[in-house]
Formats: sequence, C-alpha cells, structure tokens
Amino acid sequence: MITKVECIVIECNVCNDIYEDGNGFSVFPDNNSAHPEDNGWHVDEDVHYCPGCHEIDEDDNLIVKPSAAPATDTGEQ
Repeated sequence: MITKVECIVIECNVCNDIYEDGNGFSVFPDNNSAHPEDNGWHVDEDVHYCPGCHEIDEDDNLIVKPSAAPATDTGEQ
C-alpha cells in the first residue's frame, strides 16, 4: 500500500540548500523533529540559513552572505 503523508523539509532562504541531519535525513514528520541549529544552521522563526550562507561575528551578530546565485547573461556586449 502507498499512503501519502505530509512532511517537513527545511530549505536555506539564500541558496535553497536542503538541510540534512547528522544521520542523512532531510524529511521530517513535523517542525519539532528537525533541529538544524544543532548542525550549524541559523534559525529565526521561519527563516533558515545554512552554514555556507551565514556567519556570526565576534559580537554575536548574524551576517548573511550575498546570494551565491550565478549571474544571468543579459545578452549585452
């Protein structure tokens, strides 16, 4: 039997990287099952930043790095 279920996937708000816990799981049954902050992610309510997209400065301030999205070709020369 195949049954559809709703699950949670956590995605970085900057680069769209998908969070995986230490066991390799990236799908969770609810918000309380995933703990990305335990693996270097910054979580602020519904905003999530992966370790590659943020850093914390010496004053504990969040610094979000610029998007790593590739530049688009405008066709101009």
